[in-house]
Amino acid sequence: MTNYLVCIIYGRRVNGELSSLVSHSVVSLWERLRHIDVEWVSIGNVQVSNKHLTIGRDMCVPDVLDDMSVSPFKKLASIMHGNSDGSTNAGHSPLALMQISHSGRQSPRFVGGRFIFDPPLGASDVPMKSRSESWIGRVLFDLTFVPPRAATDEDIEDVIERFVRGAQLSVKAGVRWLIFELPHQPIRQFS
Repeated sequence: MTNYLVCIIYGRRVNGELSSLVSHSVVSLWERLRHIDVEWVSIGNVQVSNKHLTIGRDMCVPDVLDDMSVSPFKKLASIMHGNSDGSTNAGHSPLALMQISHSGRQSPRFVGGRFIFDPPLGASDVPMKSRSESWIGRVLFDLTFVPPRAATDEDIEDVIERFVRGAQLSVKAGVRWLIFELPHQPIRQFS
């Protein structure tokens, strides 16, 4: 039977600022897990914008792809593919993948990386709707998810450039597969 391992890895805060760097504890975890016989592993959800996070600790595509900003991703991918020295296992090397995404209107108010009153960027200004049947659930939902700001042409170009930079990061880091995740349910955002 084939083993499948999926691990979502989060970023961290450095001096109060969100960091796209992979923490030492994440690298240490993968160094311990690299000998497990699995088919594929995931670096996790890497956000293209540090202003549209999902849980406040997401890894982010760096604004500039230089040796220093790519190095932690390269080290993580290298460990996931094989050994900490960058070589691959002689017999089997798992398929490492990275998912890059923009959370759009599903970026929450309090941990989304924006000032508390700044709305998230959405494909339109149509807000998400709570599916909760309780009034307290609806209130909590409305406090957490505010109506988005509709993207302008310039915003769309910026998001496209960020996805391109995310793809370039995956190539420079040595990730073998890349998943693009656009803002959640874009069709519904126009309804």
